[in-house]
Amino acid sequence: MKTLSLFSTAKSAYGYAVQGASALLSKSILLLALTVLSLSAKADITSWASFGGAENSNDIFTFPSSAESWGGYANTNDSIYPLSFPDGGVITFTAASNSPVVVRFRLEYQPYPNVEPAYNTSSVTVNGTTESTYAITVPSQGNNTFSSFILYLGTRDVPVTIKNAQITASNAESGCNSSAINGVIKVEAECFSSQDGTQLETTSDTGGGQNVGYVDAFDSMTYIVDVPTTGNYLLSYRTASLNGSSPGFRIFVDGQYSDIIAVPPTSGWQNWQTQQGRVVALNSGAHVVKFDAASDGINLNWFSLTSTNSAVDDPPENGDSIDVDGQPVDATKWFHQTLLPNGSSWFNGEIQHYTNRTENAYVSDGTLKIVARKEAYTDQGVTKQYTSARLNSKFAFKYGVAEFRAKMPIGTGTWPAIWMLGKSISEPGTFWASQGFGTTGWPAVGEIDILEHWGSNQNYAQSAMHTTSSHGGTVNKGGRYIPTISSEFHTYTMDWNADRIIFKIDGQEHYRYNPSVKNADTWPYDSEFFFLLNVAVEANIAAGFSQSAMEVDYVCVYQSGNLVWSDEFNSGSDATSDCNSDSVDPVDPVDPVSQKLASFTGAFGGAVVNGDTYTFPSGAETWAGIANDNADIYPLSFPNGGTVTFTGAAPAGDVDVRFRFERLPYPDVEPSYDAATVTLSGSQAATYTVEIPPQGDNTYSSFLLYVVDRDVPVNISNVQVSSASSPVDPTPTTASVTFQVDMSAVDTNADGVYLAGGGVFGQDGLLMTDNGDDIWSVTAELDFNTRVLYKFRNQPSYGTWDGFESATGLIAGDCNTGDYNDRYIDVANADIVLPVVAYGSCTADPHGQQPLPDIPAAPVPTDPANSVLSIFSSTYGNLDGTDYNPNWAQATQVAVGENLVYTNLNYQGTQYTNSDVSGYEYLNVDYYVIESTALNFYLISPGQETSYPLNVSQTGQWQSVKIPLSHYADVVNLADAFQFKVDGNGDVAFNNIYFVVSSAQMDSDGDGVSDDNDAFPNDPSESVDSDGDGVGDNADAFPFNSNESTDSDGDGVGDNSDAFPEDSSETADTDGDGIGDNADPRPLDPNNFTESQIISVVNTAALSRGQQFTLDISYDVSSNDNSLTGLGLRVHFDSSKLSFAQVSDYIAKDNIIVASNSELDTDDFDNNPTTDQFLTFAWVSISGDWPNLALPANLVSIDFVVADDVAQQTAEYTTIGFSSASNAQGFGFVGDSYQLQISPATWDIDLNGEADALTDGLLMLRHAFGLEGDALLNGAVATDSPLSDAGVMDNMSATMVIADIDGNGTVDALTDALMLLRYLFDLNGEALVKDAVATDATRSTHDDIQQYLEAYMPGAAMAQPDNTPPQITLNGEQTVGLAVGDNYTEAGASATDAVDGDVVVTISGAIGTEIGTYTLTYSAVDTAGNSASVSRTIVIDQAPIITSFKFLRSNNPSLSNDVIFDINSDTISGRIPENISIKELVATFVHDGADISVSAVNQANGATANDFTQPVVYKVSKSSGVSKSYSVDVTKFTGLPIVYINTTNFSGIDSKENYVTGTISVDGGRNIPDMAATPIEIRGRGNSTWGHPKKPYQMKFSTKEEFLGMPEDKKWIFLAEYSDKTMLRNSAAFEMGYISNLDWTPQSEYAEVYLNNLYQGTYNITQKVEETNRRVAITNDGFLLEIDQLYRLDADDVYFSTDAFSVIAIKEPSIDQVNENGVSFEQDQRYNYVKNYVNQFEDVLFGSSFANSFSGYAAYIDVDSFVDWYLINEILKNQDARWYSSIYFHLIPGEKIKMGPLWDHDLAFGNVNYAPTEYTDGWWIQQNPWFSRLLEDPNFVAKVKTRFDHFRNNEQYILNKIDAYAEKLHWSQQENDNRWQTLGQYVWPNPVWFDTYQEEVDHLKDWYQARMNWLDSAIDAL
Repeated sequence: MKTLSLFSTAKSAYGYAVQGASALLSKSILLLALTVLSLSAKADITSWASFGGAENSNDIFTFPSSAESWGGYANTNDSIYPLSFPDGGVITFTAASNSPVVVRFRLEYQPYPNVEPAYNTSSVTVNGTTESTYAITVPSQGNNTFSSFILYLGTRDVPVTIKNAQITASNAESGCNSSAINGVIKVEAECFSSQDGTQLETTSDTGGGQNVGYVDAFDSMTYIVDVPTTGNYLLSYRTASLNGSSPGFRIFVDGQYSDIIAVPPTSGWQNWQTQQGRVVALNSGAHVVKFDAASDGINLNWFSLTSTNSAVDDPPENGDSIDVDGQPVDATKWFHQTLLPNGSSWFNGEIQHYTNRTENAYVSDGTLKIVARKEAYTDQGVTKQYTSARLNSKFAFKYGVAEFRAKMPIGTGTWPAIWMLGKSISEPGTFWASQGFGTTGWPAVGEIDILEHWGSNQNYAQSAMHTTSSHGGTVNKGGRYIPTISSEFHTYTMDWNADRIIFKIDGQEHYRYNPSVKNADTWPYDSEFFFLLNVAVEANIAAGFSQSAMEVDYVCVYQSGNLVWSDEFNSGSDATSDCNSDSVDPVDPVDPVSQKLASFTGAFGGAVVNGDTYTFPSGAETWAGIANDNADIYPLSFPNGGTVTFTGAAPAGDVDVRFRFERLPYPDVEPSYDAATVTLSGSQAATYTVEIPPQGDNTYSSFLLYVVDRDVPVNISNVQVSSASSPVDPTPTTASVTFQVDMSAVDTNADGVYLAGGGVFGQDGLLMTDNGDDIWSVTAELDFNTRVLYKFRNQPSYGTWDGFESATGLIAGDCNTGDYNDRYIDVANADIVLPVVAYGSCTADPHGQQPLPDIPAAPVPTDPANSVLSIFSSTYGNLDGTDYNPNWAQATQVAVGENLVYTNLNYQGTQYTNSDVSGYEYLNVDYYVIESTALNFYLISPGQETSYPLNVSQTGQWQSVKIPLSHYADVVNLADAFQFKVDGNGDVAFNNIYFVVSSAQMDSDGDGVSDDNDAFPNDPSESVDSDGDGVGDNADAFPFNSNESTDSDGDGVGDNSDAFPEDSSETADTDGDGIGDNADPRPLDPNNFTESQIISVVNTAALSRGQQFTLDISYDVSSNDNSLTGLGLRVHFDSSKLSFAQVSDYIAKDNIIVASNSELDTDDFDNNPTTDQFLTFAWVSISGDWPNLALPANLVSIDFVVADDVAQQTAEYTTIGFSSASNAQGFGFVGDSYQLQISPATWDIDLNGEADALTDGLLMLRHAFGLEGDALLNGAVATDSPLSDAGVMDNMSATMVIADIDGNGTVDALTDALMLLRYLFDLNGEALVKDAVATDATRSTHDDIQQYLEAYMPGAAMAQPDNTPPQITLNGEQTVGLAVGDNYTEAGASATDAVDGDVVVTISGAIGTEIGTYTLTYSAVDTAGNSASVSRTIVIDQAPIITSFKFLRSNNPSLSNDVIFDINSDTISGRIPENISIKELVATFVHDGADISVSAVNQANGATANDFTQPVVYKVSKSSGVSKSYSVDVTKFTGLPIVYINTTNFSGIDSKENYVTGTISVDGGRNIPDMAATPIEIRGRGNSTWGHPKKPYQMKFSTKEEFLGMPEDKKWIFLAEYSDKTMLRNSAAFEMGYISNLDWTPQSEYAEVYLNNLYQGTYNITQKVEETNRRVAITNDGFLLEIDQLYRLDADDVYFSTDAFSVIAIKEPSIDQVNENGVSFEQDQRYNYVKNYVNQFEDVLFGSSFANSFSGYAAYIDVDSFVDWYLINEILKNQDARWYSSIYFHLIPGEKIKMGPLWDHDLAFGNVNYAPTEYTDGWWIQQNPWFSRLLEDPNFVAKVKTRFDHFRNNEQYILNKIDAYAEKLHWSQQENDNRWQTLGQYVWPNPVWFDTYQEEVDHLKDWYQARMNWLDSAIDAL
């Protein structure tokens, strides 16, 4: 998105850039550069000019009453122009006003002040004194650009403050449009309009794309969201967080605090969850949504707003708005410590001033706020940039329970603490030091940290003890994660007595301090301590930090269960108390009930007592000891445990003592419980404590003391026995985990080694201890059942995250999570000592041990995947949930990677899901012995196990064993196996551990038919081949015919027998002319020449009903040849209108057929169903001289009679058609059909139903005399005539067709009219015709005349009225469902009338836009006035929708996981992320319709399978008929074609010289043809590329084949593109070749490749550079040459040298070094020809006349090809093309040398770290000897300049191609990287490398554009 800021007074443009830079410095310099470059230009208020009387000053705009109506404000900062919005955009600004003010903007084409309005935005109303953000959407403006931006106010005289305006243009191609779909507006996280501090990364969440990550507190993202409809919207968020984050994000909508979302832990940065937030009310239009991070550690993939009817939620409490309008703290209880104690600074590197201001500490709303602020503040002569407060309590106490309820601040660099110091602390500036108590320094005084929290380790709460024995990085600490530590209040408790201090959070203990030896070094906690409350600021404070507060609800102190001191920070005297004595267990250091003092005076067995000195002399009994004589302490009981504490010293040396409790009174002996032995050390008295575990219901009546060491006196006094009132040791919640790291291979930092990182240990971590042998260790208390991340660091933090061990050896899945390459441990419910690991490695590396040797790849198993249950295999999919390193406390070191490696084996287990393996026959185990003398493999079921010995005599090689499960069956329950175990010794690797069925049971293809009985054991769709033709019966269209298997066109004739296998209408071609017999007019004539004979109708006379007429048919030829073979003719007619009478004439010569009767046209020979009868004629000439007449000639005359019932009232037409009656050669003809008109005619001229003398007769007479108008009509029209005058006139004209009564060709008044008049007066006989017949009449007798007149008298049919209405037929459905908002498309209707024929249909009615039922009426009226109507019902309803569409694993067994698809407006799309068949997938869907169908087939949810290899249309319909269709587009695996290569016997391809045989098949997917298994040979190829793990190959077919849609040929190259992580460089180079003058550039196609069933990644498969007519077309005589290096040549390659190049290899033709006749290649004339020609070219090139246009280099080379080849390789700076290799050129004898084709560009586009080709500037190919010389010719340089313009003009075209290829590889690059894991890693010879694929692509494009820019100027300078 392009964002332009128009004005801002908060900061200058540079201020924003600096802020962004400082926020990002801790993350990435690269990201910094990108961010700074993308910052928008910002103009301040001076860039606005008011006009028309409008006013503005200092961000305040006013539209006064006196201003012109057009007054406003024009932006004059021209740097923002031109503006364009092809995809729309948004205008945002902040504003405030005391009263409502209407604001709008205008964009104009012309620069201000020219006025050409172009677009006026909608308006918004600013209302409120608090500045809020407003947004206005700009719809798409097409290609328009704007040069003025105007602001208008719609409210007069009301000032409004307007700041921070920005214009953002949307980019539809970015995928960031957030239009509402089904009421949900989904916004991708990467689609922010601005951000501060975050980074983007590729997400593995559904839908792919990117997510926002690396979020620190105070980072932010801002989004523009266009809301289509006013309403309430539910906010939802797609989040992930390794350890959780609280408070999380604060969300502001249009500047208003609207939501807060704390993120629970998801145990991984790409483990996603959807969280619902609050409901907010939004008006339609654009809104600004801002995310402010209130804590670290959140990933955001998207957020959404869903339209809802739920009520609006209250906004969250505004924790960011810290109210300083509070009261000072209670000075009687608290003291502000402000004095800098350490010169000019505080301890621990803190950088704040502590002040006594209320801005930093105050009480309001019942809580204490201690606020850290970013502000410059000077105190004590020192200026600091941050302030805070540090409070000392004026209350001190010894022993008791302290309880706080508090909420922590947020932000990296904040360090709040609630803690205690001894009252005697000597630190200057403390309250108690000022009162004279400051006698003891730190740490001797003791420190108790009740709670510490670091913003850099958000949500981790820690308690710690600092003493002389351990301080600073103290080991005496514990803590746990509190996800809501900064968003909610939590209770923190310290429980302190003389024996121990316990720390709890919300009542749950997380740490206990109870040293076994209590002296001044370990226990300075027997004096009074006071509280300190403060928020420190560390040096790593977040750049965006402004302020944050620790909030304390109350502080309470209890002693013996009584409240002794508190501060509840209540604002009133009647406020409710927070401190409650009843809720706290009483604690008293001297409890007479639970603590009892013993007196040991009763020595026995020779023990000696002397006061407090006890001795166990040599002569005493072994059972000698001292008994307690104080009977008051009995009975003793310890139901909840207890302690024995005493004061002891050992002045004569260390002494062990122990205590015993007995049930019976001394001296009776009944031993019951012996306490642990304690060692007393030193002459100084110290306090010792012995823990007594719970003793149940036992009571004791004896308490005995034993001195273990003889003759060493010990002093013991103050022995107290305490019985705990509650369990001494609550149920433990933590485990002690000891970490060990071997530092022998690295130089250890002088400041020590630390355990750090992850969420628990944080930035600072724990200092480890060197055990003296370079093995460093530390023990930490970790919560049960948690995953803890960590690393070792060879230095302290120094306030950074630097110095961690290298991640090189930490292979994902072996010992790390993949998140920051942290190690991990899953903490169980028991203490554990982790094995020693080497620094920077997953494996053990004890001091002096040699590293393990490289282990070769395990053998590839051949058992079918569906016949195995795999536990560990690099070939098969393994059983989910398998734990390869369960916590069995074993010493074995485990590495899980390509193999399962055990080192220092004693025993090791693997635990998997309980499985029934009784149906399998063997357990397969592949193992590799590095060093071992014993090895056993156990199979275990619950409670049962037995072993199988493995042979260890063969080391350094893989061994395979199939252990019969019968070996285990007698002991192990095979129906419930769940573990393996290996024991023995040494180092060993395992792979391919799996259960497998027997061969008799094996069903390789899983079709239910065993391999033994399956004709196709590897094809699940086939098992039987009845006809033995190699095609299974299911696929065989002719399963019992071995000659046929396919019927492509489905016509029942097999393809092998079918002349037209793809045409279902044809099967035979008898004459072989390529035209099927059915379509061939002459199936026996292969010539099918254009006919020369012409047939046509001659006469065109009008006819009338009942009339006989003669049809004359003419014959002619176009060739002027009247001596032909003959003619076959059919004459077709409509028997409903004409009847055949006779043939009156025809050419008699050679006539063989003349029709005597008509025939029924059942075959429709003339393709006209109306002409239902035909007459047949034929002429055949044996001599070939027919018709031998002058042409044209009359062929035949046919008499027809017109039917009586036609053309009664209107004219009608009838067709005469023709067809050939012979398919013989030469008998055809051409002839167009003919239309005969039949006119209505009777003597009833006025149509009253009668022919009358005084009307009709008179009309005829007058008309014949030439009368017209009134003279014709007056008195001559019957009164009952239905016709108007005009109608009579028209009918008179129609009657004239029959008015020639005597047939002389004219109508005459005194003949024809007179005879009609006489006839109508009933005259007949001679009276009818006397003197009234013309002399030239053809009808002259009275009989002829009378008969003719009677024929046209009106009959009964004339008198019958037309009462039949038209028939109306609707097009389309009678009931139509229409979705709301859709446009109705009228299908129309047709109407036919029996009399009138087609009749016009009119439509009436209207369709509304609301839901309902509407009716349209269709009407038709015939000429007789008969009407008809039908109706169509239109139902408008909401369209049904599909709301969920997925493929569930439960319905699709081939799926590994459920797959959810995305639903857009009318498309559903998604990806099946694995290589499985999608031809029969079963979809599960949710919709609100009545039913859903595919191609009219109803779909059962979760049951109906469909073929998704092409898009499938799902139609969901409601009962109302309204429906909606969705096109479901399924991407299989990566969407690329999939190539399967299987070598014979699955042999490896490990040679570049020797081919391996095998087969290849292709699943082409959508656009590429499939290929069945086809024989091939394949070998390795390449030079440096062959050394990569992903191998390139050359493959060849035995015959030429089309491959991946490319033209057929034999040889193909598989480019691995390993070092080119974009996999695009070769394709981009080829694209440049396609637009060049080079003869040929290879085609290529990307595909996924499987080799022997193992996925090998994405390959770029190309045509090989070789001579064929489809590739380098140099014919058999031509030469294909390559400039190369000698070491790269094959042993049999032939080459020659020139002065410029030492090796020019002859690639084509193949020339033997010594042929079969013993002749050396040097005598081969072809060799000498090409060698001499190239050398001659060089001689001329480097000669003095090289530039001569006739005799110079141009006579030898095709200059255009040299220019284009040079430019392409210079542009791409192709590393090898300067002089090294892959420089191809070709030559055809007699022609010139041509450069090309292009090849080998994986090291182009700057992908080299060892040459200047890394950089975009500088010449490269120019240094090629040939081109260096060519560029000395100005003519060549001129061509280079001209052609560079061509490539420069196509620069964007190439960039678009790169983007298109990258999009094509969107999924494949992910799968490829999953396979090879090259992203983010150095691969030779990458100069740079990036973590994401898109970054790699962007780098390629940036390099290309920079290169073109450099060349643009450099070429001009040539």
